[in-house]
Amino acid sequence: MLRQIDRLITKELVGPWLFGVGLFSALLMAATYLGRLVGYIVDQAPGELVGQLVLLLLPAILVKRFVMLLALAALLAFGRLSSDSEIVALRAGGASIYRIVAPVALFSLMVAMVTFWFDEQVVPSATAKSLDVVRQIIDRKGKKANQPIARAIVADGRLQAFLNAKNYNTLNQAFEGVTLLVYDEGEDLSWTLMTPEV
Repeated sequence: MLRQIDRLITKELVGPWLFGVGLFSALLMAATYLGRLVGYIVDQAPGELVGQLVLLLLPAILVKRFVMLLALAALLAFGRLSSDSEIVALRAGGASIYRIVAPVALFSLMVAMVTFWFDEQVVPSATAKSLDVVRQIIDRKGKKANQPIARAIVADGRLQAFLNAKNYNTLNQAFEGVTLLVYDEGEDLSWTLMTPEV
């Protein structure tokens, strides 16, 4: 009977956990990286490099979801077991609450160990390789990873601001050495913002 309890609880737990990891990872991948990936595709980056980049970005997203979604999986699993009165049946059969929760504790420990290993071994190397892939995409595009940028911001036919950056790093999408000039409605200089170079 004890093995049947373990199988029942684990089966109810693993399905929602895998579904949650897949769903939330896809949503976070889209929210975080979709704009950048679409930009690479629009710039005609090779599909294999973009696909490789997606696979290399996934570990950093996955590792953050593993442990978090255990709570969701446990709630869904025990909610279904409770709604079908299986918890009552297990208790009536002599299983203690601790025995019913034991498979959840064991599964949680295994997920925590896998998460720790994944975060220490897989994520750093995948992140380093993803930067190499981005460099390859940028090199094929013919742009340097670091380049100065200057932009006038115009709205309704009048100059509102002027942005100048000594360096725009396309790898991490960050400006360095920024000077921002903001103009008022009479197009007179209103204020200036300068950031130090990194």
